Amino acid sequence: MFSKWLRLSDSVGGHVWVRAARKWLFKQSVILGLAVVVTALLILANELNFHAASEASRHSTVAAQRQASIYDLQRLLLDAETGQRGYIPKPWQRLRARSTTCARW
Repeated sequence: MFSKWLRLSDSVGGHVWVRAARKWLFKQSVILGLAVVVTALLILANELNFHAASEASRHSTVAAQRQASIYDLQRLLLDAETGQRGYIPKPWQRLRARSTTCARW
């Protein structure tokens, strides 16, 4: 590539290869500038997607915790209903009976 510029400088007069070199350097600097801008945009897009994904993951975790809490509440309500019917002995009544028996002694 430089040999072409040297040949032009020999035949025309010396300043043609300088203009060609400047033109080539300008093209390279434009390409490099565009590459830097594209790289910066890709990094920015990656960061935005990362933050969106981490936020979605956090919301998913909160939803799973809420679902587990609702399940626990449902289980407690079912146990309370079953205890009211008398199907399962009430452990707090047994503890209260023991505590009153021990207090008498």
